[in-house]
Order: sequence, then C-alpha cells, then structure tokens
Amino acid sequence: MAALEFRIKFVSDRHEPDFIAHVQDGDTMEAVVQQVCKAKHIPQTKRLRILCAGRELYADDLASKAPGRVLHCIVTDTEPQQPEPAPQRKAVQPPPPVVEQQPPVDWLDVVDPETVLMWIFGSILALLWLLFMFYANMFDKTSIVMLVMMTLYLRWQFGSGIHTTEKSRPDRQRVFDQAADHT
Repeated sequence: MAALEFRIKFVSDRHEPDFIAHVQDGDTMEAVVQQVCKAKHIPQTKRLRILCAGRELYADDLASKAPGRVLHCIVTDTEPQQPEPAPQRKAVQPPPPVVEQQPPVDWLDVVDPETVLMWIFGSILALLWLLFMFYANMFDKTSIVMLVMMTLYLRWQFGSGIHTTEKSRPDRQRVFDQAADHT
C-alpha cells in the first residue's frame, strides 16, 4: 500500500503553520483527524471538519478518494453531520423532439430558368443600347442591325406568350401544340 501525504491548513483567526499528515492508501479520514488532534493537542471535546476542494470530507471517507492533497481543517464544538443521501430518483428523459425533414427545394419549380435567362439577356441588351447612345461612333452598321434584331427577339419572347410563369405551363404547351397544328 502506498503512503499518502496531506498538507493540513487550519482555518482560524490566528496564523498556524501547516501540518503534514501521512496515512496509508486504505485508511479513512479518521486517521488524518487523529493525527491532527494528537499533533495540535486538540481536546476531545472539540471536533474537526475537513474540507478539500470545496467538499466536506467525513470520518468514514477513504483518504485515497480525497480530490486533492491539501486539506483545510476547522475546529468546531459540534460533530460533523454527514447529510443523508438524497433519494434516488430516476430522471425520465423526455423523448427528443421529432425533426421533420423537409424535402430539398427544387429550384426549377421555384424559379423558371427561362425567366432568369431572359432577364440576364435583357440587362445585357439594355447596357448595349446605353453604350450605343453614348458611343454611337464605335458601332458599325452590322452591330446596329444585330442590336435591333436582338431587341426584336427579346420583345417577341416577352410579348408572344411563349415565355410564361410556372403557373401557366399548360398554356405554354397549348401554344406549342397550336403552332404544331398550323404547320
């Protein structure tokens, strides 16, 4: 069995030097109390309370179970009372909340790609017209014709009813079916 060494510090009004207590591994705190009482000449009418790391240790506690090697002693007139153990209550854990996983968003159902592309195309076309207004001398006849053709194409896309929202997709199919019937 290994010997344990405890540094005993006294909590009192006057300063007292620390005391070193040596006990065996299987001894209880009662052995420490007896050593301290014998060395400090504490009368039998007085009792010792032993604190270690904010926790009170009692006479029947094993010395090896002390959370630290520095013990604080308080000399009192009353016997330290070990509190009764709290009744064991089985804590019932509530079931974890049910997580409803939503299906991932299909962005093709939310945003029509044709709409996005037409807005991008329209923005680029508007910038080209703005450039034409300020730098007309840099545009030749071919680029002006292409700019007009792209504008007419964009106007036809937005005005023809082919470009519709998601809600009216059956109408789009109807337009295509009518175009196929006429040919």
